[in-house]
Amino acid sequence: MSSAIEQLLLAPNDTLSSLRVRLTQLRGKRVLLIFPPDSDMLKRRLDLVLLQREARRNAIQLAIVAQDTSLQAHAAELNISCFASVEASQIQRWKRSRNKVFLPRYHRPRADLQPADLARIADKRGRARQNNTWRILILRAGIILLLCAVVGALVYTIAPGAVIRVQLRSQEVQTEVEIIADSQAVAVDWQRGLIPALRLRDMLQTSASIPSSGAQSIAGASATGSVTFINLRDQLLDFPAGSIVSTSAGDAVFFETSADVIVPAGIGSSVDAPIVAASGYGGRIGNVAVGAINRVAGDLVDSVTVLNLAPTAGGSDRAVQVIAAVDHARLLDIARLQLQSLAYDRMRADLSQSQVIIIESLQIAEENKDWLDYSAVVGARASQLSLTMRAVVSALAVDEKLAREILQTELAAAAPAGMALQADTVVYERGAFDFSPAKEQVRFMARGSAVAQAQLDVAALRERLAGADLDAAQSHLREHPSLVQRPPPQLSLYPRGLGRMPLLPLRIQIDIADAA
Repeated sequence: MSSAIEQLLLAPNDTLSSLRVRLTQLRGKRVLLIFPPDSDMLKRRLDLVLLQREARRNAIQLAIVAQDTSLQAHAAELNISCFASVEASQIQRWKRSRNKVFLPRYHRPRADLQPADLARIADKRGRARQNNTWRILILRAGIILLLCAVVGALVYTIAPGAVIRVQLRSQEVQTEVEIIADSQAVAVDWQRGLIPALRLRDMLQTSASIPSSGAQSIAGASATGSVTFINLRDQLLDFPAGSIVSTSAGDAVFFETSADVIVPAGIGSSVDAPIVAASGYGGRIGNVAVGAINRVAGDLVDSVTVLNLAPTAGGSDRAVQVIAAVDHARLLDIARLQLQSLAYDRMRADLSQSQVIIIESLQIAEENKDWLDYSAVVGARASQLSLTMRAVVSALAVDEKLAREILQTELAAAAPAGMALQADTVVYERGAFDFSPAKEQVRFMARGSAVAQAQLDVAALRERLAGADLDAAQSHLREHPSLVQRPPPQLSLYPRGLGRMPLLPLRIQIDIADAA
């Protein structure tokens, strides 16, 4: 219904029929019918009844504004809102009209009703009024007694309460199971203890350096000395600087003259010439004994004799580092270990907390000679050997969460009947890994223990104890198979002095203490 008020002012020529027609045009609205002051139209009660019926038929909430007292009385009788002014209708609350405005036919008084009949009716009503007074008193007393009984029953039912403190039986359970982690498995086999193993692969590169371990002696300072040339002919012999003389015993050591010399003519003529070890014969090899140098190279070999009358001296060797074959092998092993360490760190970063990399399975899975870059070959003179290496590293990882779940399943199966495993008491221990490279499997023992606790149906226990006497309740608690009897269950009733358990199971509180 619309909350807006439609004002309908009665015109001097309005009739009941015209008003009913005008009301049909205002269906579903709130209509305020305004009677002009000193107007004599539509003052009968019947007129208002007919207007009220028409308003109800059109779902109209009807109210009037009238100054006439008779109209106000008729409106009050019919429960029609009547206001003194239009402003009052906008402020005050509107009434809802009654559904019935006429009495039924059988309620109408008879037309031939006599004064004696009225006297009898009045006498009956008086006696009925007296009887009603006693009835009302008795009814009130009964209601009060009933209320007291209801309140007493409620207090007796709701007020009592009980607190029972119990401790459930518990037992430690231990077991161990062999776990097999297989890279070929795709699902957990709870019966066999088989779990999937995660295969990990990664290509990495690293560099490593080590000092070379090989050593080689090379010529340092060259030996020096002098030789004597003895002429075997009657002619001058000219030996320019750089003329070659050598030893003849064993591996020949060659020397060259460092100055020009001329051997005088005549057999037996001689001259001394300074010498130095030739190129390639430096170092200690040039230190030869007296008389070791006795050969002349060149065309004058038959014309002269040469001899060193003093040993040569000053030749020395020095040691230098060279790359040995063992250096290549050792550096390769170091680089492989570095790659495995790098691979472990990188793989571990991608795993969850429960996943564990099997160290024994960490290995170089793929290696190529083209991926090895040494800084020097074997035999090269170098104090340091470096290697840059690439390789594919593989490993297996195991999710220990699955192993824990298998162990927990075995612990639950080992728990005694009527007891349930307490998940927060499970202790898990893992044995050593046994890795099989051929099968790509890892075996290990999972050991654990947990506390199994008896199950207690709290709701059923409350139902069983509700309304029972105190001795029966205590006896039932002592005989309950799920409860610890040392210390025994503690039963407290309130208010104190009650000999029975509360009637309502909800009023029985059961506190379960932790196991000692």
